[in-house]
Amino acid sequence: MTTTTTTTGATTTVAPVGMPDQRPWATYERRSRIGKGATMTMDNQHAENLAHVQAVAPGAAVVDYRDNASGWDEQKVRKQWDQLLLDLAAGQYAGVVAWHSDRYTRQPEQLEQLIKAVRKGRTQLHTRLAGHHSDPTMIRIEMALAAKESDTKSERGKLFQGELARDGKPHGGRRAYGYNAERTALNEDEAAHVRWAADQVLAGASIRSITAGLAERGSVTVSGKPWRASNLGTYLRQPMLAGLRTHHGEVVGKASWPELLDPGKWEAVRSILANPSRRISKRAARVYLLTGIARCGGCGATMRGRSNASAGKASAYFCDHGQGCAYRRADLVDAQVRAEVVERLTQVDATGAMAEPVTDLEVGRFQLSEQISELEANLNGLVGMALRGAITQAMLESATKEATEQIAELEQQRGQLAVEARRPSAVLSGLAGKANAADLFDAAPLETQRAVVAELCSVTILPSARGQKYDPALVRIDWLA
Repeated sequence: MTTTTTTTGATTTVAPVGMPDQRPWATYERRSRIGKGATMTMDNQHAENLAHVQAVAPGAAVVDYRDNASGWDEQKVRKQWDQLLLDLAAGQYAGVVAWHSDRYTRQPEQLEQLIKAVRKGRTQLHTRLAGHHSDPTMIRIEMALAAKESDTKSERGKLFQGELARDGKPHGGRRAYGYNAERTALNEDEAAHVRWAADQVLAGASIRSITAGLAERGSVTVSGKPWRASNLGTYLRQPMLAGLRTHHGEVVGKASWPELLDPGKWEAVRSILANPSRRISKRAARVYLLTGIARCGGCGATMRGRSNASAGKASAYFCDHGQGCAYRRADLVDAQVRAEVVERLTQVDATGAMAEPVTDLEVGRFQLSEQISELEANLNGLVGMALRGAITQAMLESATKEATEQIAELEQQRGQLAVEARRPSAVLSGLAGKANAADLFDAAPLETQRAVVAELCSVTILPSARGQKYDPALVRIDWLA
């Protein structure tokens, strides 16, 4: 016979004084790391917990709760833990056991929730290693020590990661695509795919088309899965590719590993992909050369291509403003623009310019490179002074931090100049200055053709009278380079 006692929000069933408690027991397990990468599995913990239950309450039924989750992260939801607290407070169990106090939790606040729940449910609180905690004092002490251990490990980890960042070394983890496991050398096959993808970005291709191209080239991620547009875009923006070391999301200096991409080219790629005006969507691929590039000569709005097949007419460019200012057959406009663009390509050099002057951009990059080299030389000198005892370790660390920040800032400035200096060259690479520019242009993907047109000229389609014969003079091409 049992008696029932009503408590706030729950009904607790307990055995009368002097009679054994017939309620089942609860066990709780959570993943455990026991050092040097070794772990104690939840199954092993459960076996230990079951043995403890049978020792203190032979024949008792057991209900198991377990979470494969962290016990110290306050933001981490542990569904089984939350349910256990509710069931304990409702008086469903005679006792609860975990292998160690820190398997319940590493947070003192959560321990107090557990103590409150077992008191409310009149449940015995046990651990496999320490037995019955009739007085919660000891388990509170164990919890405080476990929390301190977690904090200490966290601080050690932060210090270690800071030292790695300062020395430009990798932080560990999974192998980075394009590098060997230790990140001491390039994986040349993968590096070739990355360089191809970077060139495609600079040539105006979309990330989705580049992803499809990587699949055709047989490139897969380090986990063996096909590239997705989202992870490819993120990967190509990583400073790691330019041989730069980051810490907490900020570039802190040069890395110890080799550059996969020239820093200037990487900065150009990063700038293009980070541009908020760049549309990332699942819309159908472009099918018209001048959609969004050509402008209406009447109102200045962009022109878009539209099929008129249902009306038995040829496709045409129409004014996006909706007022019908300009309207022209797409195939005739495309042919005219294509002919003038390829003629221009045979005349300009690889940068898209009619001549090749020494620009202010080149001078600026040279000056920045000189400043960076001077700072790096000063850093080497500081290390030598520290070794000779001429300056203290604290002075060395302070001066190193300041110089490293200055180098990172100068590297960023040099990269920004590289964006302006390199992008036109990348878009026109392999086309400009070539005698067979027409064949090369026609063989290029439509997105590359569009990028070349947008780089070289602006196109304005002037209004005409309805039914007027096609007049090339009403398609104005103004050269930008």
